[in-house]
Amino acid sequence: FYLDQPNGSMKGGDPGIRLIDSKDKQVIPYFGPVSPSVMLNKGEWLILPVYMIFGSEELSSIAPGIAERIPQPFVLMNMKNAEGIVVNESGLLTLEIDQKTIEVSLRIDDSLPSGIVGFSVNLPGMEFVELPGFGKLSQ
Repeated sequence: FYLDQPNGSMKGGDPGIRLIDSKDKQVIPYFGPVSPSVMLNKGEWLILPVYMIFGSEELSSIAPGIAERIPQPFVLMNMKNAEGIVVNESGLLTLEIDQKTIEVSLRIDDSLPSGIVGFSVNLPGMEFVELPGFGKLSQ
């Protein structure tokens, strides 16, 4: 549609009329109510996925330049939760989740809330783990 002149009428006449006119201002919320807290058993953690720039995408991890930057599997937790965790001599923990055991290193990230553990996923050679899920960490 083109105008005859600036702020003028449309060439070829009026294109039509508006059939539906909303009189009520509709508010669409972007976020719903906060879900209730998750109840965890003693020694159990809510495990959430952590995706890495290098390694989480299966095709890019084939490239030699990217493959050398791929970390070993790890878990993230805040310092308060990590105080009670004891790592073995090799600096690794055992993560038990989804009937699988995976050796992981521990990294501290204070941006995570209590009771939440981030787990690096889709790294080469790792088994598939259904996340989010509940798991246990041991020495």
